[in-house]
Amino acid sequence: MLRDIDKTSTLWKNYKGFGSTHTKRETFEELYHAFKNISANSVLTYGDLLPVKKSDKYFDEVKSLDSTNNILYYRESSFKKLPLLRKVVELELTPISSNCDHAFVILDLSGNQIKNIIPFDYSDTGLYNYELKDYLGNEIPFGHCDWLVDTNSSLLTFNNGVPENVNAIHPPILSFYQYIGPVGERHYIDVVSLDIKNIGFKKGEPVKKITEEVSTKLDDIDKGFFNTHKFNGGDSSEGLGLSYNILLNAIDCSTGDPLKGFDDNSNNQVTYLLSHKIASSEIEVLFVSETVKNGKFKIQVENNFNDETGLPETNISKINIEEGFVIVRASPGLYEIDVKDSDDVYAALLVKDNKTLDLELYYPREEKDLNLKVPVFVDLMKLPPHLKLESLNSYSDHITPQYYGPRVADFIIAANDTSVNIRSSDYVVYNKEKSWFQDAIAAMEGQHLFLRSGVYDNGNQSFEIPEGLLKRVSI
Repeated sequence: MLRDIDKTSTLWKNYKGFGSTHTKRETFEELYHAFKNISANSVLTYGDLLPVKKSDKYFDEVKSLDSTNNILYYRESSFKKLPLLRKVVELELTPISSNCDHAFVILDLSGNQIKNIIPFDYSDTGLYNYELKDYLGNEIPFGHCDWLVDTNSSLLTFNNGVPENVNAIHPPILSFYQYIGPVGERHYIDVVSLDIKNIGFKKGEPVKKITEEVSTKLDDIDKGFFNTHKFNGGDSSEGLGLSYNILLNAIDCSTGDPLKGFDDNSNNQVTYLLSHKIASSEIEVLFVSETVKNGKFKIQVENNFNDETGLPETNISKINIEEGFVIVRASPGLYEIDVKDSDDVYAALLVKDNKTLDLELYYPREEKDLNLKVPVFVDLMKLPPHLKLESLNSYSDHITPQYYGPRVADFIIAANDTSVNIRSSDYVVYNKEKSWFQDAIAAMEGQHLFLRSGVYDNGNQSFEIPEGLLKRVSI
């Protein structure tokens, strides 16, 4: 039975940051440091998942662990599985010195003290009981020679004699459980869409470098966030998630509505794509889509004639290449470009063309201030509340083919008598045959729509949305 001196020596030395190998040794004579004891509320990120009662989740899984199946995994999410707990089976311990037969340290294969050993009494079911044997495989019962496993300092000591067949040449063999999951505060990586407001696009320019604006916005999360994490955003790492190629709607700052195209495409919403790719060439390369692989490509720039005037409409062209596209400013001809990564962020405005049925460049006919969103993978523990709220205003509907990725859109309906500009609406209700409110509903894509202020008629009844109110309706 442990003596009071054994208990107090261990507690005192643990308090001072060391393990106790002998009651007669002073604290400064001890070689092995102590660690914090394991508990569900300790520094173990998933310590609360360790089963205690037989009814707890994972109890049977832990009980079934053996030398061939010795690790319990925890599925943190649909894409990430973590090792949580390990059963260490018959580990030969290491004497603290060649002439010491009563004290042994619990080391891993690299010679480091094994941390986060689960105490045998963490559960009163016996689930985490230690198994101690001599080198011949004979069991050393608990209490024999008052042996003690100090989980704070990874030490085994015999405090009242030494069992037969145990000495520095023939150290004992110990089986135990160890927590091997993450430590520290629990973190959750998730993706949010953050608003980058008032991005000024020049007349006739479909591409804009927005590095400074993005960097400033991301500093709201954490100072230096952009410079630290760059484009590393993913399921388990923070940063911009440009590699996921999310196609989003550009919002006109003057109206607060999605920007629309011109002429035959006037009902189509203007979207944008982000990228951090660039390309060197004898011509000016304005944009390279994120999915284009690094390397050299041959591109052919064609004449871009206006159907009415017969003159070149612009010297800016979108050219599809393998797995993506590039936007260049160049005269017709054959050129070579060399694609690589950069530290900058570029945005390209696109609109679906009803003739080609592809996304073509949107050329602003005047200077336009737009609100754009950027996808950011971030530890939600860092995200300030106002940014969490801001990120909620996104609704995903359908997938745009090829390399453009998912598009985020709202379906906006306006009455003909609305006081708000109806041009940027998806559908205008004129309250007459073939243009009733129910016709707008029939034309709606997706589940979310917005009604602008005005009077709406179904043919046999009408209702009014008050001026200044933009009402969201779920159908």
